[in-house]
Amino acid sequence: MSSPAIDLSQFDAEYRRQLTNPDAAQSEVPDGRYHVNVENVELTEAKSSGAPMLKWTLRILGPSHINRLLWHNKVISTNSMPFVAQELKICGLNLENFSDLPRHLGKLLDVQLEITKRTKDAYINIYFENRMNVPKDEEDDLVPF
Repeated sequence: MSSPAIDLSQFDAEYRRQLTNPDAAQSEVPDGRYHVNVENVELTEAKSSGAPMLKWTLRILGPSHINRLLWHNKVISTNSMPFVAQELKICGLNLENFSDLPRHLGKLLDVQLEITKRTKDAYINIYFENRMNVPKDEEDDLVPF
């Protein structure tokens, strides 16, 4: 079985770089502000407590570390609800009832955000700052007057 002729020569330099520095792709993304795309959001349970949790997969769009992934896990509790609600609001998801969230997770995909990554005492925190790609029909909702 023959495969189609695909020119992979554009990747030669990066391939050689990975062979000589295999840890380059695995190095920690440094703290800072990044533009990201929401690649996946799932409602799951925290392994330690069994509490409901939102598990976010964020792909960096820039300004550096492009295509690297960050993960943001947010346990849902009475104490964390203000933060969960704020993150959903930043993403443009305004629910009448929080129990409707599982049916609306798809609306969070491909939302582009500006986030801040901070590490403190070996714990990584991701903070949603604002939404980057606000659809035209939602822009009017953001105007304060």
